[in-house]
Amino acid sequence: MKKTFFLAVFTIVSTAQLLYAQKTILKGYIIKLNNDTVKGYIDYKNWNKNPVSINYYPALNDKPQTLDVKSINGFGITDDKYNESYISKTVKLETSPQQLGKLGFDKEPAFEDKILFLRVLNQGDLTLFKYVDDRSHFFIDNGSKTEELIYKRYYVNESKNQIAYNSNYKEQLKNLFINNKNISDDEIEKVSFYEGDIIKIVQKHNQSKPNSYKPVAYKNEKLVAKFGLILGGSYSTLSFRDVDFKGSTGIIPGVSLLLIIPRSSEKLGINFDLAYRSFKFDGTYQNKQSDFQYSNQTYAFDGKYLKLSAMFRYTFANTSLKPFLNLGVSSAYAFKLKENTIFEDTFHSTTTISQHNFFDELRKFDQGVLFGAGLVIKHFRIEARGEISNGFSTITAIKTGITSGNLLVNYQF
Repeated sequence: MKKTFFLAVFTIVSTAQLLYAQKTILKGYIIKLNNDTVKGYIDYKNWNKNPVSINYYPALNDKPQTLDVKSINGFGITDDKYNESYISKTVKLETSPQQLGKLGFDKEPAFEDKILFLRVLNQGDLTLFKYVDDRSHFFIDNGSKTEELIYKRYYVNESKNQIAYNSNYKEQLKNLFINNKNISDDEIEKVSFYEGDIIKIVQKHNQSKPNSYKPVAYKNEKLVAKFGLILGGSYSTLSFRDVDFKGSTGIIPGVSLLLIIPRSSEKLGINFDLAYRSFKFDGTYQNKQSDFQYSNQTYAFDGKYLKLSAMFRYTFANTSLKPFLNLGVSSAYAFKLKENTIFEDTFHSTTTISQHNFFDELRKFDQGVLFGAGLVIKHFRIEARGEISNGFSTITAIKTGITSGNLLVNYQF
């Protein structure tokens, strides 16, 4: 069983390494420096941070061309699932540190001249762009200039125990919408410095100018939840003193929840499993003092658990066959846990049999570390998973390590 488990893991990991080199090549276009638009294919990374360069393929079989912000005026993805456009622009980027502990004391923004690929969020009389480095920046182009919306945190005093906010973006929006009677100052005051709010107010303005409004096929990716049903089997071994325990097999039913992290090309996720786990361990141990005096000890442990697992997941390929790796932790509660130990003490020809437990009590909470590898095939997820947990011992000096190998099938809705 152990060999089968590790062979399954090796096979899945090897397949993952083979597919990892695959790229996501999607239909798209580039805008040349003379503003000509040329169709082709782009190695799409579902960028969380705006790219500094892209790999462009004039045709699928061509070698890629690496193009940066100075090589082209922009590019776009025109795939059915992903539809994005980026424009190369020279802008003044606000560069004040915004991480706690690194904030400054100056309310005023600090700018640096940069040439960047800006992602188009909304387009019309005003065009809204987004740029992400270590934080999100929003720019608005009114046809004559491109200006960053200012939102800056800063310390109020030297003790750094109070933070204030420069929310000048609201005044900037008021100036941009000054001739738009459909948008009031009170409405702008309610706009938070979040992508959804800013898109909504800019789009309202652009839609009031129908001759210039250009709908953008923009999709704000959100956290995706996928539920599933689990059925599998396990093989577990117990390490306790020098007792020779037989391995235990069991059935694993359960449910799962996979949360897919936005803008990760569905590669990053957090997986939660709630499953039933059980074991029965039987083993013997001989404490021999001499040929005439020895003790045979027969141990039996029976446990039934409800286990919650939380794992970080990385999926390697965006294809019909998707290998993945899991790494995480588990916590299990035993709703049934008992020990039955028999001592056979022999002295010369006399044997005394007694039954009493080695442990005064058993610990009902069990924590473990998980690692696994699997394949996603349509709605099915097949996984080989290993687990090492600390078992049920209540005595610090005595360990009851449980090692498990699981083969699981998960059907996702």
